[in-house]
Amino acid sequence: MNPPETVTLPLSGYVVDPYMESDRLQLTVDGLLPPVCIRHGDPAVRPKRAFLRFWGRPGAYRPEGSGRVLWESVKSVLAPPWVTYVSEPFAVVSASWPECVRCGERNNAKYKRMIIYFGIALVPLLVGIAWMTIHASAFAFLTCVISALVIFPLALFAWPAVFAKDERYLEAELAPDGSRLTLRAHPNFVAAWGRR
Repeated sequence: MNPPETVTLPLSGYVVDPYMESDRLQLTVDGLLPPVCIRHGDPAVRPKRAFLRFWGRPGAYRPEGSGRVLWESVKSVLAPPWVTYVSEPFAVVSASWPECVRCGERNNAKYKRMIIYFGIALVPLLVGIAWMTIHASAFAFLTCVISALVIFPLALFAWPAVFAKDERYLEAELAPDGSRLTLRAHPNFVAAWGRR
């Protein structure tokens, strides 16, 4: 396997979400990306619209990590609305990233893992409900309460962090002024970008 190389993509301002706060920098890649998979270097079969998020203020942007994804998912459900407005600003880079057949297979495997993940989280709740239906007891009631109050909410809030690596397979750094994005990409993609 060829080691990844770095490629710099120019960025320009673009309104991804018109309702986003003014301190959120919205960017897109200038020009079309070559039809070569960034990760595997194979010919792309389709583009996938995806966002890269970077946290912090201009001059100190950092890539989004699993901890930040978990915090944002919990905050969006539990925190009052005013917390959203005082949260740390971030930059969003939107683009149609080229994906190959292997990327599609990886996405399908991710969705299967998500189904299993939520299925396992629901098992204690379903067992408790079945127990309560067949023969009501304190143990059956306790199983329902623990799964409803602890296990399922934990699974519901934690899944973005658990699957963050699957979504954020692009290793990227945003320039302090937001003018360019530096990606670690397959050499075939870097060569195709240089030829365009």
